[in-house]
Amino acid sequence: MQVYNMINSRHTPVESIRAIRPAQPQFQPYEVFGNPLNHGDPNLQCVPTRWSDVIIFFLGNYIAHAATVVQYPGSAPIVSIQNVFYALLFPVTGTTRGLKSIASCAVFYMHKSDLECAARAGALVKVVKLSDYARTDREKALMGRQDNRGWLRSGQVHGRIYVPRGYGLALVPKNSKFIEDTSKKGTNPQTVLSVEYNAIKILVAIGQLCFAITTLYRARGNQVDVYGYAAFGLTVTQYALMSFINLLGNLCCPQYSAVYLVKTHLMREAQNYDGIFEGVVGTLVEDTQNYERDTCEASQGGALRSMIKNSWRLPLVWVPTAISIIIIWALSRFRAGHSTVVQRAVLMAWLAVGSYVGAMGLEDRRHDSKEEERKRRRHRPLRLATIGIFAVPIIWGYIIVGQMLIHYGTCTVH
Repeated sequence: MQVYNMINSRHTPVESIRAIRPAQPQFQPYEVFGNPLNHGDPNLQCVPTRWSDVIIFFLGNYIAHAATVVQYPGSAPIVSIQNVFYALLFPVTGTTRGLKSIASCAVFYMHKSDLECAARAGALVKVVKLSDYARTDREKALMGRQDNRGWLRSGQVHGRIYVPRGYGLALVPKNSKFIEDTSKKGTNPQTVLSVEYNAIKILVAIGQLCFAITTLYRARGNQVDVYGYAAFGLTVTQYALMSFINLLGNLCCPQYSAVYLVKTHLMREAQNYDGIFEGVVGTLVEDTQNYERDTCEASQGGALRSMIKNSWRLPLVWVPTAISIIIIWALSRFRAGHSTVVQRAVLMAWLAVGSYVGAMGLEDRRHDSKEEERKRRRHRPLRLATIGIFAVPIIWGYIIVGQMLIHYGTCTVH
């Protein structure tokens, strides 16, 4: 019958033979929420996501951003790792460190003297009496080698030191003056300290900003149509903002691999009790009124008064989250798309929890007394459990982002 139709049809023999061939099965594209592989956008060309694509997305958009976090001078290695981990879970903590580096304005004091610049950057320490001064964890870590804490938990102090019992090390005030600075130019040589800009972090931050902008640009189109304001590309916002602020922080505050000792009357006093302080880089100009005020603020109860005095700064911690929300609104207009309630709730909780933890603070705090320090040690398991609870929406958010990446596919614009 088919041959008869071919003979009696008006088609040529070649066309008729082609018509006899069985129909080829059509390719069924990968589907997400009922949409074809290009999600209704003819400019998209998508393929199923591989695990390597998920790993690259996480490395480029989260982990690399956290690695740009600003590290303080002389930080112990374990503290540096901890800061990166906190920035990965709670980006606002990394943003806070960047804001502090910007506020130091240390780079603008380099033309005055290296000592003033180092004081602004938090790279100079002095000897204090433990009975008069409540130190932070960072200041305590500077004596880690003497306390046999091991190199991982010990801060880096330039020189050879031995601090006698009853004395410790603490950062000098940021507005400190030094005897070398008051001498006439040319009379005495100025102190020169080893300082550097962390070029690798600056370059990584610039690269990450470009990568994040590309991710956000891709999210503005079809991703938002599919997932609404829960689109996985929009979760990069707070991390990109952290990289930008850390980039400015690294530019405004030079980096020091160690902290340096400056001489005070308490150092001379400690030397009478077998104290050893080699590698001193300068002599602190000690104003009696400033010294008493500094000691008062860092003594018992002084930490609380200082916190109340500086409480107006707390809203600054929430600014990065507010900017992230504004960017998400501008790109998505808070449309729900095809995302679920759980996806939207978890990804918004990701932002909210990070802001709250940033306000609560994971930075070093002064211990008002030895009793307060012992109490903090007893409560350390509770503190770690609290951080674990706060980390739940972040980890859940990472899981949701991975699921979205697998479901959405790896897409390119053509």
